[in-house]
Amino acid sequence: SFSAFWSLPRGSSTRSSPPSHFAMATTGGGESTFLTCLNADRKEAEKKAQRRQDLIASTDGGDQILKLHKDLQALADDLDERVEAKLHANETSFFLAYKNFMYTVQKEFKELKQKADEEETKTRRDAKIQSLEKELDWFMHEALRLDELCKKHKKDLDKWKGKAEALEDDRQFLENSIKTAKRTNKSLRGAVEKAQTSAYSALVAADDAAS
Repeated sequence: SFSAFWSLPRGSSTRSSPPSHFAMATTGGGESTFLTCLNADRKEAEKKAQRRQDLIASTDGGDQILKLHKDLQALADDLDERVEAKLHANETSFFLAYKNFMYTVQKEFKELKQKADEEETKTRRDAKIQSLEKELDWFMHEALRLDELCKKHKKDLDKWKGKAEALEDDRQFLENSIKTAKRTNKSLRGAVEKAQTSAYSALVAADDAAS
């Protein structure tokens, strides 16, 4: 920062090596020695910064330089806050946009999955309909075949029924003929017996007359 720049000696940089007493404190001393060295460094830096400010203030335009330095330091601090706020706002916007994007992606994925399931169901339904149509065609052809077979059997049945009726008529005719023949035979048998009786009587009479 700008304050760090003003606290450094002329010709030095932020990457300079630590003071020798700091190295000694870190390598061989304890915690108290380390803190003492840090306080000494801070006081020394504050003294140097104060001497620079006094030196600048004693020159022409020094107050203006110090004021500009103060303004620049405030601007740098404010810039850090603005950048941080902007980064936070951008981060919030990014996560919000990412959340909306993922919600849209999930929604579209769900819709596509639903459409895929509907298409799969439709495909299965079409396949089932085709299978049922084939079965229906088979049953229709089988029904026509059986209908033709039934008609043929009915014709045969009518034919045999006609023959049976004709045989029944013949049987009735023959039965009547037999009954008539039996009556005729009975009558003829009676006439024959009567004729035989008459012939025998005539023969006996003739024998009696001859004797």
